[in-house]
Amino acid sequence: MNWRERLARELSGAVLFEEPLARHTTYKIGGPAEVYARPSTLEDVRKLLRIATEASVPVFVIGEGSNLLVSDAGVRGVVLDLRDAAGQLVIRDEEVEVGAGLPLQQVVETTARAGLAGLENLAGIPGTVGGAVVMNAGAFGTEFFDLVSDIDVMTSAGEVHTIRREQLDVGYRRGYVPADGVILAARLRLRQ
Repeated sequence: MNWRERLARELSGAVLFEEPLARHTTYKIGGPAEVYARPSTLEDVRKLLRIATEASVPVFVIGEGSNLLVSDAGVRGVVLDLRDAAGQLVIRDEEVEVGAGLPLQQVVETTARAGLAGLENLAGIPGTVGGAVVMNAGAFGTEFFDLVSDIDVMTSAGEVHTIRREQLDVGYRRGYVPADGVILAARLRLRQ
């Protein structure tokens, strides 16, 4: 059984072959992904990374596809959409845990309704929390990493590691891109 068949058999959620990425980008351009996967759980993400690693297949993470230019030739390997598997938002007093697949705008609105401040300058920035981590999204004097206390990353071996903000070298529009794995979540420190 090849790696594509294994993904289709072992994962819950959508596993689509030769899926046009134009359907998943805001510019509505882009050729087919060899495999487009939108797993339902973090366990499925773990399985996907294990299968892709064993088969030496590249994995590319896509969020909302905002401002993303994809070649008409498409993408070889797996395009991974984390919106279902990593879409949690948990508020504990002034700490907020947000999944990498959540739209950033949803996080801004939900925390504001909960009476928490800090993210309001990021309103209107397209994309997901994962994208905000990768690019250190910002506007009006606020950068995403101004609010981050730590992030969770799953390695290609399926291990989840928490990385504290102090361990990261971030800067203007330069966040954190894992060398081996995918961003799962971030914990933010907001204020009343």
